[in-house]
Amino acid sequence: MNNGQGTMSNQSTVCVWWVWIGLLGMLAGCAEPPAMILPTAQATAALSTAQLAPSPSALPTVAASPQPTRTPAPTPSLAPTPLATPTAAPSPTAAPRLIQLTKGDCCTNHDWLDADTIQFIDRDPATEQVGLLGLDVYTAAPTPTLIRTQLGVLSPNGRYLAFPDPATGQAIIQDLQTGAEWALNLQQSPVNFTPDSERILWSAVDITLPPEERSPTFWLAKVDGSEARPLASVVRGSAVGWLGDNILLIQRTETDETGQSRAIFGRLNLLDGTFVDWWESAPARGGVLNPSRTKLVYYSTFNQNPEENGMWLVDLQTAVPTPQKLPFLGSYRWRDDQNLLYVPFDPTAASHSIYQFTVTTGQNTLLVDGTQRPFLIANNNWSVAPDGRAIVFLASTGSALDGLWLVVME
Repeated sequence: MNNGQGTMSNQSTVCVWWVWIGLLGMLAGCAEPPAMILPTAQATAALSTAQLAPSPSALPTVAASPQPTRTPAPTPSLAPTPLATPTAAPSPTAAPRLIQLTKGDCCTNHDWLDADTIQFIDRDPATEQVGLLGLDVYTAAPTPTLIRTQLGVLSPNGRYLAFPDPATGQAIIQDLQTGAEWALNLQQSPVNFTPDSERILWSAVDITLPPEERSPTFWLAKVDGSEARPLASVVRGSAVGWLGDNILLIQRTETDETGQSRAIFGRLNLLDGTFVDWWESAPARGGVLNPSRTKLVYYSTFNQNPEENGMWLVDLQTAVPTPQKLPFLGSYRWRDDQNLLYVPFDPTAASHSIYQFTVTTGQNTLLVDGTQRPFLIANNNWSVAPDGRAIVFLASTGSALDGLWLVVME
């Protein structure tokens, strides 16, 4: 989730919106954010500002919000016990199939619409309109088709579409079933739908303050903007992902007198607005939850203690989560609840390979051998199908892009 920029101009706000929309919403259904970069008829019932929240010039203060309830986060040792280095399993007997879907530099920032269809922003070849296109990856001759021209963030249940009003910077929410739409003043912040699609969450922060003093205030309302209320202000906090319909995982940063920073993970309860610290770690980036939201993986780099550098796995079903160090470094995606796919980090690689690490057993399996069928993934642009059957990636050949490719792992 991006923190709302409460004093941002409309122009820059729209820019933030479109960047966020281009990434298709980190929190919309807990879609995966980028992990480690690889080298290479309008309703007239528009709601007033007073109905929702203070204007950007009068951001909510901590006193106006329920005070977070915090308990001390457990402090793990500087180097939590790493997982045992796995023994690589043999490659699958049936080599994965690589199929080119598109050509050239089209189709960046793609995502899966369902187990058979990917979606991406591009120009529709039939109408020449720019919009969201869909492509069935398993047809004999895949051809993009226009889904809609209005770009935005779709609610998890597919009913609502949120997008910015370029003239005002306000959020427009459209009901795709009825065609009704309404404008909401969300203090120039992007919309995040809750997993049940019945509410929206946003945050506001005073960017005139120094970074170490900024306290994003998280707000909650029904999807129509009614019953808006502040939840909590979290100093240097940012959302990681949804743990359920009413629980949001938040990461905040603390810096001690020596200048060393730590990441404190905690849970924000949407029902009562309490925020409770959960565990502590070295500064974390690229956090990705597995489909059941019971495990989290992230990476940490450039730490004073080199033992804290690397990729970390956290079991969220334990009372006191303890990060476990993973025996590899690279770009990663969850395939299912227990299997993590990754591309090893190698700046000099002439080709990439894709491995599967089973977090419950430590087994490491080579799924796609780049030495047998060379390929390069461009700019960490790859995704896993919802059913785990296939991968789609944007390929590169030197400095040029080579379209989207499908890898079927049967």
